[in-house]
Amino acid sequence: MTADDNADLGTVTMQGCPLELLQRARRHGEALVREFAFIVDGGGDNAELPKRLLAVVQHVRDSAGGLNTGAERAIDEALARGDVAIDFEVVMPRAIGRGAPAFAALLDEIDAYCRAGDLLTLETPSDVRAFQHWYLEEMARQIDGAPPTPWDAWRRAEAVRGPTRS
Repeated sequence: MTADDNADLGTVTMQGCPLELLQRARRHGEALVREFAFIVDGGGDNAELPKRLLAVVQHVRDSAGGLNTGAERAIDEALARGDVAIDFEVVMPRAIGRGAPAFAALLDEIDAYCRAGDLLTLETPSDVRAFQHWYLEEMARQIDGAPPTPWDAWRRAEAVRGPTRS
């Protein structure tokens, strides 16, 4: 990676990230990716949404792969210790952080697809969906310099605001 490549990177701090929700969000995402890959490979008529999700996932892997081995190691160690939450930093291309709201909208679209009953994978559980929104909002806010909002503070603010998403 060159110095110019580093200039387009930003750091996002996840404070008080709930490990159980992180793990559940990962498992749900992995299940969707597997099922969508199967749909795309089968060439079905209803493959447009799966193709879009898989393209985004591949783009993120290509752009940010290998940038966060320290964060992954810290998460694995915290899980092994039985920690409930962790603070960690994520390094990412600024374009990925700025694209987080569009990815959140894609996840909402995928949940609607799941609710229609066209998949084996069920709709994202509401607590996992809230976690995804927090995580993606933190990426979008912080990538250009906003301060971190810890998970617990975000949840309290969401409870006051009331549900605004699917």
